[in-house]
Amino acid sequence: MGYTRSDFSNRSARAERKALEGEAQPIDLPYIFFWGFIFSLTVVFGLIWVAAAYETKEWIFWRAEPRLEPDRFFAVIRNAVTAAAALGVGVTLFFSYRRQQTAERTLRISAEAQRTAAEAQKTGVEVQKTSAAAQETANRNFELANRNFELVSRKHDLDIVASLRARYAQCAEQLASKETAVRLAGLYALSALADDWFDRDDTAEQQTCLDLFCSVIQIESQGDAYDPARPSAIQRAGWQILSARWQKDVEKRKYWGNRSLNLEGVSAIQPISNALISNNGMLILKDATLEDNTFFSEVELDGGALILQGAKVNRPGGFFSMMDCKFGSGLLFFETLHESFKTMHFSNCNFSGAMGATFIHHEKISFTFDNCVFSGGRFGLLFHSLIKSREANSLRVSFINCTFEDQVFNIDYDGDESHLKVDFDEQCIFSGKALPMSKNPAQAIREK
Repeated sequence: MGYTRSDFSNRSARAERKALEGEAQPIDLPYIFFWGFIFSLTVVFGLIWVAAAYETKEWIFWRAEPRLEPDRFFAVIRNAVTAAAALGVGVTLFFSYRRQQTAERTLRISAEAQRTAAEAQKTGVEVQKTSAAAQETANRNFELANRNFELVSRKHDLDIVASLRARYAQCAEQLASKETAVRLAGLYALSALADDWFDRDDTAEQQTCLDLFCSVIQIESQGDAYDPARPSAIQRAGWQILSARWQKDVEKRKYWGNRSLNLEGVSAIQPISNALISNNGMLILKDATLEDNTFFSEVELDGGALILQGAKVNRPGGFFSMMDCKFGSGLLFFETLHESFKTMHFSNCNFSGAMGATFIHHEKISFTFDNCVFSGGRFGLLFHSLIKSREANSLRVSFINCTFEDQVFNIDYDGDESHLKVDFDEQCIFSGKALPMSKNPAQAIREK
């Protein structure tokens, strides 16, 4: 195996570094002075001894005969000191040379270290450049990956939307079928489709599904062949689905009480219970027909609206009832009450914030509020005053065991006072803002 000149120079440099690294620790300066002084005295006395022995031809020169004369002995001492001085000069020159060599080696090692550091710095700069280029490439790749992911996600999203809309068209086709089984399948598929649109947070598309769903129920209650006593399978299934979807404890994705459910003109309205109409949701029963078994129980308004404008009652005595209902924020809307209503009964209802005004053109009608609480909102009965055929006490409003915490209720009638009878039984309680009503509640409730 051959070696190059640079290999030998590198080995020499490494050897010099090891030599410097392997040197003993420096000796303390007083210690050096002490031993240097001892060594110098030893050398001087040794030279004097040798010179004197040479002159006397005896190693023990002080016993030689004849003894050295003082002048010769001082000459021996002078020569010995001179020789020691010359030797010291030589030693000094030797150590100076060695110190110069050490300094030169240190400079060479320092220069090599500087070159190595410069090369390392250069390599570091190149590494940084390479790293920066790699980072830039990684950033570009990441950006491209994000764009690709967005494109794939958008395509996937468009595919899902197209699939959902295709399902809507399929549901509409099934609902147009003459086969009852096919139409039932379309109705259930449409309700599931509305839930899937909710999962995508697309309330507009969900509302489109609900509009079609309600229109199917509307169509089923029309036509000459329709019998209110015998609702069709489609109408029964539709009511079953609706009754489950406005429940207070239903799963969030299946809750329809915060949407618009338009059942305008529907006949044979089924009992509505445990329903929550909230967050601008609307249950529209305009011009609908409330059959003999229709009642409202545990219905709650929480920012929603119950629209009964033009609704009709198709039961003996024109009886209409609401039980255990809570009318918080929202709207209870009758507008002009249909003439088919004769007796309206509200039991255990809480009026705490809803608004409602009912215009009444009846010759005879009675309202009964049993065990109700009036704590907020505004609810009014406005009796038309131009109907002359009314008899005494034909308009009656009764409050039984009710609690008034605020002046919520208002009755407006400018006609013959004998036509209107307002009763408060002894169990009624007045407190808070309604406390002034306790003196004459029948009069206070009619104050504008």
